[in-house]
Order: sequence, then C-alpha cells, then structure tokens
Amino acid sequence: MKVLVVTGLLAAHRVKAEVKASSVEADVVVLPRPVAALMSLRYIAEELRRLDLTRYDCVLVPGMIPGDAGLVEERLGVPVFKGPKHASDLSLVLEALRAGLKLSRVQPACELLREELRRRALAELEEAERRAMGLRVGRGRRGVWVGGGSRIKVAAEVLDAPRLSCEELVARAARFAEEGADIIDLGMLSEDPRPWEVRRLVKAVKRAVGLPVSVDTLDEEEVV
Repeated sequence: MKVLVVTGLLAAHRVKAEVKASSVEADVVVLPRPVAALMSLRYIAEELRRLDLTRYDCVLVPGMIPGDAGLVEERLGVPVFKGPKHASDLSLVLEALRAGLKLSRVQPACELLREELRRRALAELEEAERRAMGLRVGRGRRGVWVGGGSRIKVAAEVLDAPRLSCEELVARAARFAEEGADIIDLGMLSEDPRPWEVRRLVKAVKRAVGLPVSVDTLDEEEVV
C-alpha cells in the first residue's frame, strides 16, 4: 500500500515526521497554503490534478476540511479519504489503515479511532505524571501533593474575587470543590489592587471548603 498525504506549509514538518515514524509507505505533498484546514476540497483537487497519482492506493486530505472528500475522488479517479484533524495522530491512522481500518470520505480518521487515541493520551499523561517532580501545596490535611507521581490537579479560579460578597465567594468556591477542584484560585483585580482584602478572602474560602487557596495577582502587596 502506498499513500499520498496532503498538507499545508505550517504542518509540513510534523506531517513528514509522522509519516517517517509509520511503517506505511507514504509520500507528503505540501500545497502552497499556510493552514491545511483552510483549503477547500476543490482547491486540493485542482492542485493534485498536476501530479501522477497512479502510484498511490489512496490520498488522505486534512481531516479539518469540511465537506465530502468524494468530490476530490471524482475528479482524480483515485480513492480519497479524510485523514486526522491533527498531524500528531497521523502515524496512528496510517498504521490502522494498514491493519484494515475503513476510512471515511466525510468523517475525520481520528474520530474513527477515538478510543485508541483516548487510551494513548491517558498513557502519555500517566507517564508525564510519573516523571514529574513533586511539591506540596498547603499544610496539614488540607495540603495537596502536586507532581511526583500523583495525578494532575485541577485549580479552579474565582474571577474578580474582591468584587464578590462573602456569600457569593463561598458559594462559588463550594461549587468548584463539589465539581472536583483540588485548589481554589482567587483572581484579583489587575486594575484595582486590594491587598487589604486578600487575607479576608483566603480565610473565608479555607473555612468553607477546606482546600488550598492560591491568589492570582501581579501585585506584590497582594501576595500573602
């Protein structure tokens, strides 16, 4: 099997690397447009008509391009399918194609491999977490271990915290905690620093939800 992969200028380097990483014989044609997803199928058909496509079993066009790739196939006389939306998934798609995956002219290839991509992403995430150096945020039972083999933590920001009443602030922080946040981040006002408010806000949230609290600010006086 030999495949022709179509891409644009900006993604060319990554697409070529993905093709090289695959065991499938494939060539890459880089069309003179920066963003592959902004090409039209008609444009691709016109550009590819200049090439000898008899050597290829099929052509993969960028998965982000809207429309039915059958339009290109009709004009070129060679099978044309949607590739993945993102270049980083191309090697997986090529290997799956070799193993017998039936590609679509309408649906991006990555959507046909959604579960496998999810499994791969989780594996990469677990490896990144395993290698990360750890540190502890907060003290005592309320502390949260970040990195160093622990799962990735979620920080939920309360925007414009000083503008909220104590009741509103606590209610919002409690909702974030209930939805799974590990750290509550208080967003301060860049145009209106209020260092005298910080301790009150932090204490109110800590009492209410029992989670570590961070302060999002560029003002040194607001760092407690």
